Amino acid sequence: MSFSPKARFVGRKAVTAGLAMALTLGTCIPVAHADTASDLAAASQRLESLGAELSSLEGDLENKTADLELTSYEIGQKQNEIDQTQSRLDQKRAELGEQVKSNYISGPVNWLSVLLGSTSFDDLSNRIYYADKVSQSQSDAINEVKSLGDQLSTQKGELESKQAEQQSAVDEMESQVAVYQSKVADAQAWYSSLDAQVQQELAAQAAAQSAEGTPSNADAALNAVTDTSAPSNANNADNGSNSASSNATNDDDNGSDNGSHAQNNNSNNSNNDSHSNNSSNTAHGGASGGGLGTAYSMIGVPYKWGGTSADGVDCSGLVCHCYGFARGRTTYDMIDSLKASGDWKTSVDQLQAGDLVFPHSGHVGIYIGNNQMIHAPSPGRTVCITTLYGFYGGGTY
Repeated sequence: MSFSPKARFVGRKAVTAGLAMALTLGTCIPVAHADTASDLAAASQRLESLGAELSSLEGDLENKTADLELTSYEIGQKQNEIDQTQSRLDQKRAELGEQVKSNYISGPVNWLSVLLGSTSFDDLSNRIYYADKVSQSQSDAINEVKSLGDQLSTQKGELESKQAEQQSAVDEMESQVAVYQSKVADAQAWYSSLDAQVQQELAAQAAAQSAEGTPSNADAALNAVTDTSAPSNANNADNGSNSASSNATNDDDNGSDNGSHAQNNNSNNSNNDSHSNNSSNTAHGGASGGGLGTAYSMIGVPYKWGGTSADGVDCSGLVCHCYGFARGRTTYDMIDSLKASGDWKTSVDQLQAGDLVFPHSGHVGIYIGNNQMIHAPSPGRTVCITTLYGFYGGGTY
């Protein structure tokens, strides 16, 4: 389970504050505590450095995701062109076949009969002209078929090249995601072990002083550490990691006010409490038959490029899982469909809960009201609620 740099930063500062309080209470902390405090300081520096690296990597991954979806869309468009060319090729082949069949039945042009059958010079000229036109038409049909065949082969080659490039990009992305997840796991494990060690040592000291019958300043220090590090512990206890995912998205994607942490959590909770009422009024039937209600149930599901199920989804895959495939598979398909059907909306004020919303042309979420959406952010992240960080357009599914 991953946590936002903001959540980890709050946890680190809380533990550091607790240790500072313990030091100022006049308790003589053993050398082991000092060593742990030094380790915590090193961990703090490491986490801050790692947070910057992860933020940069996450941005790269999101860009690659958008590029991959665009490539997928372009490949789909190219396939449509190839299908149309194939249809024309089949038609020309049929026409050529009919001409060959006609020539086989009637035989080739007999120039002697054309000459002897002419009633006048003008008639002879006309006969020669039309006979030549038939031959030219046959030649043109053959050349056109050949040209279309060459064009089709070229288009297939372009499509195969794009597919190879896309696969390479996917492989690179998977490698980056693995590095990202490994760094997050290592950093979280390191920080958690140090945090637990500090609390255990302070608890042991408090127990020893209590056994001696003396007032324990370590109790106050332990309480300070436990209380002030509650945000980190609360995140660790959150099985769905929804708040952590949502905060990570807000911090990294939209650059909103850093003080909105509590507001976002409260908004998420109120949305979760009331979503059943909203879904009964605004949800549209989809692949899972739930629409907006299904979107809420998907919170916490991992991002998976190309995924459309509860095992993992990408941004447009989340929409398909909740609503179906009536408006296409990619964000670009959905935008084209909304514009074609007259359902495209150009202002956030026009959106209703359950509508699709596009922060930019390469990303889509499901609008839930109050300038928020449910979306699948990027590789290494999970489906979450976030504040809109941009607006390209939207519309009713």
